[in-house]
Amino acid sequence: MIVLNKEQRKIIYFAVAAAVFLFLFWQFVYSPQIRRFALIKNQLKDADSQILEIKGILQGKDVGEALNGMGAQLNKIESQLLNKEEIVINNLSETAKNLNIEIKNLSSSSRRPIETPVSGYDIEELPITFNLAGEFIAINRYLDILRNNPVFLVRIRELKIQGAGEGQICLEAVLQISVYLFKKVP
Repeated sequence: MIVLNKEQRKIIYFAVAAAVFLFLFWQFVYSPQIRRFALIKNQLKDADSQILEIKGILQGKDVGEALNGMGAQLNKIESQLLNKEEIVINNLSETAKNLNIEIKNLSSSSRRPIETPVSGYDIEELPITFNLAGEFIAINRYLDILRNNPVFLVRIRELKIQGAGEGQICLEAVLQISVYLFKKVP
């Protein structure tokens, strides 16, 4: 058995004390600070990405100009949202009639609220199915009008076109769309 003298024991005690001190320092000071630093670094990255997103929205404009532009866009979108099912169906029917498209059948399902909330509005989706008959060019123009409709928002869900036979210019189509209706929440 090895016998240690007084100075060797002091060295061992100091080494153990230093190791314990380093372990406790690492555990209670250094590691929490590293985690906190990483959290601050992530928050800084998030803030930088938000700043870049805001700069992208501003597109080099002054904040006031950008807000006015966004307000105009909001007003345009708001004007495209209706709240009367009859007005929508009448508008769709009149547009088809003006293009010499015969609506053989028109059916609408019940309104259903959209999943994504929009502050200040209750927005509902109104599915509508048409059976149309008309020339290819007229049906194409009708679809273009629906896609770029300045009156209300329309989403074309499905379109099935079938010809009446060789040499016939009249086509039959089944068109499924969704129209978005809104009510301002008081």
